[in-house]
Amino acid sequence: MLALIRRLSGLLLGITILLIGMGLLSSLLGVRATLAHYPGWQLGLVMSAYFFGYVLGSSVCPLLIHHVGSIRAFATFAAIVASVTLAHALSINPWWWLVLRLIAGVAMVGIYMVTESWLNVSLPRAYRVSVFGFYITLTLVAMAAGQLLLMAAPVTGSTLFLIAGMLVVLGLVPVTATRLEQPTLGSAPQLSPWRLMQRAPFAVTATFLSGLATGAFWGLARLSLHALGCHPRATVRSWPASSPAACWRNGRSGACLTALDGARC
Repeated sequence: MLALIRRLSGLLLGITILLIGMGLLSSLLGVRATLAHYPGWQLGLVMSAYFFGYVLGSSVCPLLIHHVGSIRAFATFAAIVASVTLAHALSINPWWWLVLRLIAGVAMVGIYMVTESWLNVSLPRAYRVSVFGFYITLTLVAMAAGQLLLMAAPVTGSTLFLIAGMLVVLGLVPVTATRLEQPTLGSAPQLSPWRLMQRAPFAVTATFLSGLATGAFWGLARLSLHALGCHPRATVRSWPASSPAACWRNGRSGACLTALDGARC
């Protein structure tokens, strides 16, 4: 397994650096929105736009990946995420942020598609579960580490947005410089949500409810803590440790399902 991880180190290092930047950004947005006194419904819309971008990206991104290949698609999506990250510093208008979060969601799901399909194709079936579990753990640790960077500069300026954007760009370097062979991807089958619901109603329902819970956790928990009297920035001391722990069970399950699905394919 260690030999496989070394072979995939460029891809894993790239996504780790990028997600450190995204962890910083997600934490920074919650703090800045709270300090700007966003109403709860407005903050909910802004944070939900990111995940709505995931839904849109799941239909749009595969077309680009199949058209230009994994490395170019990764570079394209990362460049979009970096630009959007920096654009947050231009204004704290919630509707501006909503549009940016939507675009970021589309691009980020493309990055995840490239990374996970690349891993899936590159791994022997016997090691997929283990390596995907390591990958999920790495992503959660990276997101937590990014939140710690919130203490590196004042949250009211643009410095932290610049740091987050730089980390996203730096995440490009190991991936574009990798000697790992790009996967050859076949045509992606079209899957109807209604057919999926008919085939696995309990799995779809559980995933939907889990998404509601984790989406509220990542997007609105800081607002709840602020309402209880905690200063938004003070929560950073304990937040990074609690986030991966809360998501660990969900992440491990997702890794196993992804790997098993790849083995069936």
